[in-house]
Amino acid sequence: MASNISSRGTIENFLHQGITPQDAAMELGDNEFDAGAQTVVFDIDTRTQTLTVSGDGMGMDKDGMTTGLRINNTRPASEAIGLRGVGGKAGLAVLSGLESSALILSQMQGQKVYEVEIDWPATMREDKWAPTPSGLTLDNCRVWEENRIHPEHGTVVQVKMPQAVLERLLPNLAAELVRVYEGRLADGRVIRVVIDGVEQDLSTARALGYATAPHKQATKIQLLRNPGTGEMRGYLERDFHKKKVWCRKDGRKIHRDHQQALESGFECVGEFELLSAYDPSWLGCGYMSPCRNGRFLGAIRTQFPGADDYGKRKVVANSRHGLLFTQVNDAHIGVQVNKSAVSREDMNSVLLAVVDWAMMDFSTKVWAGIKPAAVVPPAEEKELKRRWKLLREACWTKRGLLEEFEARVLEVADDSDDEEEN
Repeated sequence: MASNISSRGTIENFLHQGITPQDAAMELGDNEFDAGAQTVVFDIDTRTQTLTVSGDGMGMDKDGMTTGLRINNTRPASEAIGLRGVGGKAGLAVLSGLESSALILSQMQGQKVYEVEIDWPATMREDKWAPTPSGLTLDNCRVWEENRIHPEHGTVVQVKMPQAVLERLLPNLAAELVRVYEGRLADGRVIRVVIDGVEQDLSTARALGYATAPHKQATKIQLLRNPGTGEMRGYLERDFHKKKVWCRKDGRKIHRDHQQALESGFECVGEFELLSAYDPSWLGCGYMSPCRNGRFLGAIRTQFPGADDYGKRKVVANSRHGLLFTQVNDAHIGVQVNKSAVSREDMNSVLLAVVDWAMMDFSTKVWAGIKPAAVVPPAEEKELKRRWKLLREACWTKRGLLEEFEARVLEVADDSDDEEEN
């Protein structure tokens, strides 16, 4: 049994540590991941104002739960033994607002389920901390059966929240979970967020970064198809000489023949918009996610350029892209009934090629804008200016040659990724 100690001051201090409701919820998730969980579920019921955090970690036996509930107990961050440190108890205090109880249910492999209830109002009223683990009672059996993830081990924590705490917890919860647990997600861990019985798509939260990213771009994409030959072409809209021009890529050549294609019998069979964003603070989280009517269908890793400088590759690795489309384009994306994730193999190859081009085009422009300017020695700069002057003078006698030369220079500057003009 946990010892009875004067604890009101310690508990009240939990509420003054700057812990937000999102931080508190993630403290509970951290405990499960520290206990080796592969899956953690955050389930919120706004009607009953409860948060239930479930994980399939190693769980706790009675002695472990008793030790973990000591109010002055701490543990090294590397000790993966579940709900142990002050963080978990502080999280429960913040989420409950000290106005209701919190329930902890846990089971270790080969042992029975234990439960403990932390009655925050009674603790504050009586100024003593005495939560005592016991075997699973009939009253809480349903909570365990409905929320446990693994049949033989794991932990379920449930807390009732005041309305004010609930309202602070809900906004951007999924976005915060993705931001904090990005590394764990990349390692194959699973995080699920369920609100009122509806599972949220965490990839949607990733795309929310578009609104605040310092570098962003929206690119329109079209698929054209010739009904006679079956040939399909992908076009994207690019800036060219301060105008929007539909372009397609064939190898290293760029064609601006969108209108000619329509006049020759091609028909538009798909329209898309690619939202691209980059923030230098994002680390190792680059992806492209198809978005059907506002719902993101998984995350597809971005492709690195075959050979490029490290700075550009870093931008590519950290850029995020959302491919917006409607249900009329399902066939091009590879959307299937009861399938919520899309892979590169599912997508139309022509569409995928133009999307890859658009993503690389965005990263190239971003890198060109943020990379350190090359330092040219004064003597070399003077020589370059002298040669440029001589070249202009040589072309001056042939006005057409000068105009053609200047137009070509502008094209090279516009197509900074060294693509050839057709």
